[in-house]
Amino acid sequence: MNDLEYREDYADDPVSHAAFRSFLIDIHGLDLTLWEERVGWDRDFVCFSFFAGDEIVASTSIYTVDMILRGQWHRVAQVSSVGTREPWRRRGLNAELTRRAMDWVRARQHRGTFLFSDDDAVVFYGKQGFTEQVEWIHSVPVSTTPRSGRRLLDYDRDENLIRRLVESRTPVSLLLGARSPKLELFHLLYRNAGELRYVEEFDVLVAADEEEGKLSVYDVIGPELPPWKELEAFVIDPSTASVSLAFTPDRLGVGNATLVEDRSSRLHVIAQEGLFPDPGMIPFTAHA
Repeated sequence: MNDLEYREDYADDPVSHAAFRSFLIDIHGLDLTLWEERVGWDRDFVCFSFFAGDEIVASTSIYTVDMILRGQWHRVAQVSSVGTREPWRRRGLNAELTRRAMDWVRARQHRGTFLFSDDDAVVFYGKQGFTEQVEWIHSVPVSTTPRSGRRLLDYDRDENLIRRLVESRTPVSLLLGARSPKLELFHLLYRNAGELRYVEEFDVLVAADEEEGKLSVYDVIGPELPPWKELEAFVIDPSTASVSLAFTPDRLGVGNATLVEDRSSRLHVIAQEGLFPDPGMIPFTAHA
């Protein structure tokens, strides 16, 4: 590592920041240009990187998210944007960056740390002290018929409305909810959370998509939350046979749900921190 330069928290350095944008494109196929132009860089997104000249060869990041856990708000660290360029792999660079990032987290007394992993990285994160925690989707039978009263939002056309809803939102759960406006806007801007279904009667945005009669709901965003039994009719389609709530829906009054184990995001936590309730699920719009 002596031949590399270490840099952290360099969002204000144009050269280093441009190198990180290029790194994300090359390693993860993710271009943040649109997010930065439309939303702006989030200072809660902090990078830790090794450079060879002005090129990043390995990097990890911490995205700090405000989360409500069992009724209490905490600052929580999410590990994100991890990778190493091929010629520099198997030198322990990401292990060292993870150690430095975790030292940074502890110095700021965050409540805990979590991450989402792909299958190939499970062993690596196990060596860094993380263990996988199962998440649980709430599957709800359709109990009503569709009603009119919703419209699809488009970020270009409806940006002011979307921003208002995000910035004034109440957490979807008091057991396991989150508030990170710029991260949420990233998902809505890039359409990562499906269609943006706006229900004017309740002034809420429901991020959802449907496939083969199964409606997956990723978040409900607005200043107040109606009971699911009242919201359902405005969200479903005639083709909807079942609904999966991909978050912890304690605030929606869902009483007839079936819990379905979900490992698709490969949530990892540090077990002794006891961070998240089980069963539970982190809202998709809080994924960094």
